[in-house]
Amino acid sequence: MIEKLRKEVSNVQLWDITIEFLSKFYEQEENRDKILMVYKDRDYYTNLSYEEVMKISEEKELVYLLEYLYKRKNVKDNEDEFRSAEKVLEGSPDIHYVLAESESKQNRESLDFYSDIVLMEGYYRKSLVALRRILKEEGVHTYLVSIPKASDIKEEAQHSEWKFGFLSQKINWTEARKEKIKQYLNKFTELGYEQAKDEMLSGHKCTKPYGGGVKSIFLVGPCIVGGWEAFSGESLKEVLSEKLTEMGLDYNVIDVIIAQYPDSNIRYVLEYDIRKNDIVLFIDDVIDSKEADINLSYIYNNYKGDKWLYSDRPIHTTYTGNILIADEIVKRIVGPVFANSVKENDYVGLHKGEKQLTYEEDIALKQFIYGIKKYRGKRDLGIGACVVTCNPFTKGHFHLIDYASRQVNFLYVFVVEEEAVFFPFEDRIEMVRRGLSGLGNVLVCPSGKFIISRSTFKNYFEKEVCRDAMIDASKDTMIFRKYIAPALGISKRFIGEEPQDNITSQYNKLLKKDLNDVMEVIEIPRLEAEGEVISASRVRKYFLKNNWDEIGKLAPQSTKKYLQVNKRKIIDLKNRKGLDEIIEFICEHNKVVICGLGEDGRKIVQRLEETLDEKEMQKLEFYDEKSAGEVYRDKIVMDFEQLVNRRRDDYLLITTSKFKKDIFYLLRRRGVDAEHILVAE
Repeated sequence: MIEKLRKEVSNVQLWDITIEFLSKFYEQEENRDKILMVYKDRDYYTNLSYEEVMKISEEKELVYLLEYLYKRKNVKDNEDEFRSAEKVLEGSPDIHYVLAESESKQNRESLDFYSDIVLMEGYYRKSLVALRRILKEEGVHTYLVSIPKASDIKEEAQHSEWKFGFLSQKINWTEARKEKIKQYLNKFTELGYEQAKDEMLSGHKCTKPYGGGVKSIFLVGPCIVGGWEAFSGESLKEVLSEKLTEMGLDYNVIDVIIAQYPDSNIRYVLEYDIRKNDIVLFIDDVIDSKEADINLSYIYNNYKGDKWLYSDRPIHTTYTGNILIADEIVKRIVGPVFANSVKENDYVGLHKGEKQLTYEEDIALKQFIYGIKKYRGKRDLGIGACVVTCNPFTKGHFHLIDYASRQVNFLYVFVVEEEAVFFPFEDRIEMVRRGLSGLGNVLVCPSGKFIISRSTFKNYFEKEVCRDAMIDASKDTMIFRKYIAPALGISKRFIGEEPQDNITSQYNKLLKKDLNDVMEVIEIPRLEAEGEVISASRVRKYFLKNNWDEIGKLAPQSTKKYLQVNKRKIIDLKNRKGLDEIIEFICEHNKVVICGLGEDGRKIVQRLEETLDEKEMQKLEFYDEKSAGEVYRDKIVMDFEQLVNRRRDDYLLITTSKFKKDIFYLLRRRGVDAEHILVAE
């Protein structure tokens, strides 16, 4: 959620920005809501917020962010400023504030900013209470556990000498903060400084269910549930599980981590199967103490020990705090529920889990359905649907849709909108419309973000790395069954038989299983030509070779004509000129490293697979910071240090359009020869 705010500002020169400066500046609690306006001499350069710099642990990271990332944060003060701010904020997960005026002036006390981390506490609290009500109506044991805010704790019980935020923030573990951390570390844990630092910087998170019981306890909440301020074995989840085991209470403890803002999916708990003896605990500091089943303020106010129960906020609990909270949960909730549980009810289901929509998805889905529904008219009986990628539109696609259109009064044809295949969406949907122009009862629609998209069915767009994997399309089928089909009156879903593609084959089976109770799912055999199944991949290969005669055997004349007329435009849109050069370069050289396996990088690899043989593909190595250590095309993906230390003399192909300049300069700063750095167009 993006909102415009007014923030106090503090001016600083670019050359004064160091980790030591930031540490001292933000050590003052009153500065944490201020925006640092960074100037280069008299010219505005960028702005920084507390939330942004907390992620930095090394000077080189700070230099990189200032030079290549945060510099692109200006938004002009005009009618398009909201869309401009949204674009900048979406461009990097590290950016939280964007200057919202055309030209900042020094010595201003405050300025307008856009932010994507606005907390709407009232809405969030109401959503928690509403979710609790849903579960209670289904008979689930649900409890609201209130953690106090700092203002609820008596002054003598607070540890106000500790300043400057979380232990989990990287900047706390720099040399500038080392002595301060050492001074207070024994208040949090028994670990020494180096071990504690390693744990926090490695981002230790405990995500697996703990315990070995049949029954489950679901801990639902933000940082206290995620254990972000706790070390190994010291999180609330781990402490609670250990205590339950000691007492012989056979529960699994499952953490359902949510964030405190509206577009966080607080309904994640509804994605789990919940049984009669299970317990759901909502634990948060936004829960009204009057509505809470347990208000834990008394734990904090009555504590007399020398350890601390929390870091900067009561909800950021330490090991000692988690022990006391776990004791209360067991004594006041789990123990009584367990004592009254009947073992035979362990397997009795109360709630069947299924994927849920986020706050933003719910709004967007309603808009998507309305946009389609307004064109439907009065077609109340015999409505069907099929979903196609059409990469490009073939005779096989026409066969499927023509057959389906004769089985119903009206047919929706949803064309997959994600730009993750060879032909651009605008060309694919146009070829479909031209190919189906003779069918009067068909409406061709974009699939949007809710029918076979990256957010609903990610595996579909990763076929090259998960050909043999078990897919997860449950969110896709849930949305179609629960929202789209009822709204549009769809009673039949038509699918094409898939004997070769394992991912699509699994999807077909899932559709039959998940949609069976609300509609008929009809599978249609694939059309053949000259003894072979017609496939779009064959058309793509003939397209690259200008073999129009073979295309004419596999695709309608409308598709063939469209491809002939628009080939130059399509090639330009898909950067085929750059790709042709890449293909030629790979054939001529021994090793090329693909730098970046995001959407752009995987598209390029997919296109290379369509052209190069396996021997040439084996020349490729892969680098991606997020996927480092994973296996991609039978190769271990490198991290940045491995890239510059082992492969600096190979040719490095930067594939990401968004960060190509940033990666280029990083490589140059590490001494990589510019002639060995290639950039995909």
